[in-house]
Amino acid sequence: MARILIYSSGDMAMLVPIVAEAEHSVAEAYDSGEILQLVIRSQFDIIMIPDGVEPIDGQEVLPLIRRLTLGAIIVVGDGDETAVANALLQGADQYLRFPVDSALVRSRLRALLWPRRHDLPRRSESQGEAREGRELQRLLDDDGHRFISEVLWATALTALVFHEAAEDRTN
Repeated sequence: MARILIYSSGDMAMLVPIVAEAEHSVAEAYDSGEILQLVIRSQFDIIMIPDGVEPIDGQEVLPLIRRLTLGAIIVVGDGDETAVANALLQGADQYLRFPVDSALVRSRLRALLWPRRHDLPRRSESQGEAREGRELQRLLDDDGHRFISEVLWATALTALVFHEAAEDRTN
């Protein structure tokens, strides 16, 4: 069973039952701040995010998530070929277009999880990013936050502030 993080808002919410029916463990996030918090605190095999993640655009969050995890990333959206190319260049492993077909989602999950099931290195590990991931893991402070470059930290901090502000408004 794989651990899969899904941005579960709007059209993306339909992915939760598809992934759960495939007997994977699903964690849900509802904005970019929550996604970043979960990625920093936990390890996921696959992260599924939309093209646009409030309050920060998905294309801005994607490189940060790529640096924080060895898990595969699937971007889901209704973008044209340029959007697909941009997502892949920013670090996505796959791009699915809306409306998503449940059989296609399951087959993409199986394809991305195949190396793990057969104890093979994942794409990111074979490209040397595993070393970076291990270095980030060693740099955990007492609160569980990773020390990352100033630019990435500023982006993460902005997303977390927006997330906490949204939580305060709902409480």
